[in-house]
Amino acid sequence: MILPRIMILLFFQLLLIMCTFVKANLDYNNNNYIPKIIHQTWKTFNIPIKLKQYQETLINVHKNKGWEYRLWDDILLNNFVIQHCPSISKINYKIKIQFIDAARYCILYHIGGIFIDLDYQALRPLDSILDIYNNDYDTILTIEPPNHAKTFNVDFIASNAIMFSKKKSLFFKKLIDTLPLAQKYMLLSSSSMEKTFNIHQKENIVMHTTGPLFLTHFTKLFLCNTDIDVNRIMYLSATCDYIDNNNDNNNMVHIIMNPTYFSSKSLFTENGTLIEGARCEKLMMEEANNIKKTNININDNTVIAMHHWCGTWWDK
Repeated sequence: MILPRIMILLFFQLLLIMCTFVKANLDYNNNNYIPKIIHQTWKTFNIPIKLKQYQETLINVHKNKGWEYRLWDDILLNNFVIQHCPSISKINYKIKIQFIDAARYCILYHIGGIFIDLDYQALRPLDSILDIYNNDYDTILTIEPPNHAKTFNVDFIASNAIMFSKKKSLFFKKLIDTLPLAQKYMLLSSSSMEKTFNIHQKENIVMHTTGPLFLTHFTKLFLCNTDIDVNRIMYLSATCDYIDNNNDNNNMVHIIMNPTYFSSKSLFTENGTLIEGARCEKLMMEEANNIKKTNININDNTVIAMHHWCGTWWDK
């Protein structure tokens, strides 16, 4: 009699574990949670070795942890945007990275998950961010290093290199609606959009139409008013205490103001000077010198990934 009772007990314990596992996976695959899907993009599926080594760290730390990994090449990305975000397809972007930026917003709105640039070296799984923030917010953003904000004379810069979102979040819906207006505003204010432009003009255009400064401007306005008028977005200024609002759990978007998680490595000094060798250092995990250069302690449990700032579009 004892043995059957033990077998019955073990059966129900196993059933409970299975039910818990299934529920957890269902939760992360509905619109109430940020799905455990990692998105990355590259021109083709033939990734250069300097980026592939970073990609492999991301895949390896998430093995057997319930994550799905999706790599998008230009063809997949273009077809997806045409089908799901036709307003983006109609924008006559002059610089390819503008379309790539817009496409990542489209992916996060229609699929959800985490977008992360290929030049991130993963040290730990992204689960900790989901555990800490997932239940309270539709969208989670991170910031670039503080020295970057000083360089551009702003209080912070929201990064579009890594973003978390539930499917169909209002934040990304409104942001996508704003993209044509941002491009139109730049066309009106910059004659360089119609001519050949130098690298500094190029960076300025990207930063303000689809990149981090555009994302920062929109996020501040959204934190002040989720019902913002997208037709006036480029002419509005944030009039609320958006930092205080950012700490309100009732908001749909939250910015992680701790740069240690993902963006500890800075491109610039406090004076705004580009740090020599800061862009795309070679990955050498076994060499202590590499860690010293990045000023990151890989034994610090708060560090999830290191950004190596390859910025392949800068040199084109």
